[in-house]
Amino acid sequence: MALNATMVAAQVNYPTKDPSLVPGVVISYAILGVLIVLTNSSILLIMLLRKKSLVPQNYLMISLFIDDILFACLYIFPRFLNPFWIRDIQYCAILPALGQMIIVNTNLHLCWISVEKYIAIGYPRWHKLHVRRAFTVPAIILTWFISLLFVCYPYFDFRDLGPISCFLGGPQDKEFRFELVLYSFLFFIPLIAMSITYTRIFIVAKRLSSKSFQKHRYSGLAENGRCEDLSINQVYTKQRVKHHYKTAKVLGAMVSVFFIGWFPFVSISIVLRSMDYQVIPQNLYTVVGIIRYIAFSTLIINPILYGYFIAEVRQTIARATKCTHRSTGALQAPRIEPLTVAFRNAINVKNA
Repeated sequence: MALNATMVAAQVNYPTKDPSLVPGVVISYAILGVLIVLTNSSILLIMLLRKKSLVPQNYLMISLFIDDILFACLYIFPRFLNPFWIRDIQYCAILPALGQMIIVNTNLHLCWISVEKYIAIGYPRWHKLHVRRAFTVPAIILTWFISLLFVCYPYFDFRDLGPISCFLGGPQDKEFRFELVLYSFLFFIPLIAMSITYTRIFIVAKRLSSKSFQKHRYSGLAENGRCEDLSINQVYTKQRVKHHYKTAKVLGAMVSVFFIGWFPFVSISIVLRSMDYQVIPQNLYTVVGIIRYIAFSTLIINPILYGYFIAEVRQTIARATKCTHRSTGALQAPRIEPLTVAFRNAINVKNA
């Protein structure tokens, strides 16, 4: 097999410049890569500088943002800004692995995050005592290990680091079977699991923080100031549920964005892998290029969603940019949530 690959390589004149990298494409990917680095690194820096954000349940988000930054630096910039990248045969040969790794890695991060949030909302006491660092750190290690293991496997089996692998990949049938298994187990199945998990999260959160509960309990507290039917632990639990529910909505939006952006790209990539590359029309490659750009753009949206809808991060950004609203020379009074009032009343009654 190696002899046949060598003979084919000797008979083919491989290009030394990527013809698809016209100036417009280079500029668009340069802007995309810079925005990915800026948005993800900004949120990452804020989380690292805030002690309140350096909690185990945020470790997965930190790892996810690092993953996106590495993708821009190791894949987008070398691949789409330098038309002569294909001269480096070794880099050209491992390029598919880098692209597959970012898809798998991002998907697994979002899947682990959904599981952690489900435990936090459905089983808050158990989550507080047993999860956190004991869950997130092994999940991060396992995610990176699985991603590296799967994308490196073909190079130990049917791919090489020569020009054949660079331009044509490995044998067509083996490449197709590998991508089918890879995306089935590490893309489609985790997406289904996330859909089920977030559905359960919203059901549990709605049940625990229902409007009827809030209306009944808060009205009783407001009228007589008594806290006989709502203990401190109950109020604290409800506050945590509300916080995790808000976070879960943001993460659910991130999963939806990821699905909308990456599902068409992954699906069409599998279809193209099953076809003979010599009969694929050129206009189909153009469509793939557009879909790929949309998929890569989701790496910008995720940190924006997280930074805007998570209160702690949003407040830090506002203070850093001096954009907090001022009224009569003083900072606006912070909004007090009903649960916070109930919590304070419970403490006052207990200490009375």
